[in-house]
Parts: sequence; structure tokens; C-alpha cells
Amino acid sequence: MIFALYGEGLLVQGGHLRIRSKAGAGLGVRFVKDIKLWKTNFRTSWSFSHKLLEEVHGPEVDIRFEESLIQCPGMIMEDLKLLGGKIDPTAGHTELLGVDREGRLVAAELKRGMLTGSCVTRIVDYASCLYAMTVEVLALHVKNHSGVAGIPKTDDFLKWYQTTYQAPISAPQKLKMMLIGFDFDDQAGRMVKFLGESGMNISLVLFHAFQDQDEFVIAMQEIYAADKITTNSAKKFQDRESGGPEEEKTEASLEDLIKRSF
Repeated sequence: MIFALYGEGLLVQGGHLRIRSKAGAGLGVRFVKDIKLWKTNFRTSWSFSHKLLEEVHGPEVDIRFEESLIQCPGMIMEDLKLLGGKIDPTAGHTELLGVDREGRLVAAELKRGMLTGSCVTRIVDYASCLYAMTVEVLALHVKNHSGVAGIPKTDDFLKWYQTTYQAPISAPQKLKMMLIGFDFDDQAGRMVKFLGESGMNISLVLFHAFQDQDEFVIAMQEIYAADKITTNSAKKFQDRESGGPEEEKTEASLEDLIKRSF
């Protein structure tokens, strides 16, 4: 079984996407207007069947999406370990706290539907609170917010961290911020880009849900990741917005900026 992907203005190469035209230069512009996913079964070298999967939205999908990411945090980031979260089914958004493979704290805002400027404000506020905590206060915070929605209970965070990463946690430490949703508006994109280019470690990630009978297929699209942008590629990204270099040079820089994986 093979899944094939199509997106307007996109080229798929080795699991990565690249923009080929100048449409949608900045994060505030939706450069991917349409993503299509086909399920394909090859029978012989000259015969195969294919089925276009339907992209689905709505409250039920949002809830399943949220539950899936909490139960399988590796969908968000490889080797991510969730420590806890502020989960309110009526709020439409969830704040998650985790640790990546390097032992760095990760603060994530998980939004049902559209990511807006207020989502960026919330994740910055949460990250700033974590940054201001002593290790003792952080340990208490983890204890009080773990053991929810299937996230394991952590009563002694400092001991758990020492055992897991073979080193004591230090504070204050730099955090990684993540915004996760199904779409984002211009304000959210502009704010994320500004924070990233100002030295903040922030990422914006979209998920697309497709339905195949009673099964769901979820595709991840990393829109922006500050920790994956080199100084040179960031400069080329700025030049692109100002209409500087020609398209061929811009395409190479965006390959570093925009990644696609399933």
C-alpha cells in the first residue's frame, strides 16, 4: 500500500515538500491551499487501483486528533515524552509539557481547528512561566499536572529526569515552543516568524486528517521550525519576501524551511 500526496505549488521529493512558485512567500500566507492524499494498491506492473481519501474536519475529528497526539506524542516529535498538561475539553485548546530526546523542555499549544494570534500569546506566556520556575517549583508543577488523559503520573520529576537523562535538570533553561493545529491565520504566522527570527525556539505544525472507511490517516506538515533554520537560509527567506533573489535560489532555501512527513 502506498500513499501519494499532492499539494498546489508543491513538489514531493524523498518525503519533503518544496514550494516551486513565489505564491505564499511569508508564513502569514497559506502557501498550501489544497492537499490531496491517494491510497494506491499496485497489482501488476501495469495495473493498479487508487482511491482519493477525503480530508475531514469537525468537532469529532478534533477530539480524536487531540487524543491521538496525547497518546502517541511521537507523532508530534520523535522521542517526545509528555509530562503533563492543562486539558479542558470545553476550552478548545490544550497546553502540553514534555521533554525531547536531549532533555529540553517542550511547551506545546494544541488547538482544535485554527491557530490564531491568541494561541501564540498563550504559549509564550506558558513558556515564560516555566522559564521563571526554579527546579523545585518545576517539579511541583509537573507533579500537579501529570497523570491526566493517559499521561503517566510523575511524583518525583527531579529523580525521573536524572534517571532518564543521566544528568540533573538545570534552571532556568531554554525551552522549545510548539503550536499545533489544523490551520493558522495571518496573525499567528506573522508572530511565529517574528519570534523565530528574534531567537526564540518556536515551531508551527499542522496536521491533516483523512478518512478511509472507518480508519483515519493523519499527515503532519511542519510549516516553520526555528531550530532548523540556518542563518543563511533565514536571510534568503527574508530576501524572498523583499523580491530579491530569483526563484531558483529561493527554492533551495525553502527546502531547509519547509519539511513534510507522515
